[in-house]
Amino acid sequence: MWISVVLATRIPFFSSLLARLDSVTVASFTKFVRPQTPTPGLTTDRDLDIIEAVLRYRFSPTSQLVRLVGGNEDVTLRRLRRLWEKGLVNR
Repeated sequence: MWISVVLATRIPFFSSLLARLDSVTVASFTKFVRPQTPTPGLTTDRDLDIIEAVLRYRFSPTSQLVRLVGGNEDVTLRRLRRLWEKGLVNR
């Protein structure tokens, strides 16, 4: 914020730009707050396998879930995020 204050005093149009940016609300990724509407999509067989592994082993890192369920770690993280958004698993 210090840089924006310095720029606002030196560049006249920057202060009006800052005022417009402050009024814009940006939807950001929040790790521990579920969104009001979850990401649309169907629950797949792989999702059910992930839920089964979570129910069986309770607390397990994503790397272990990848070994149990198979597939790519990035895709598994994405599927876990969608399951969490739907309220099917907790963090």
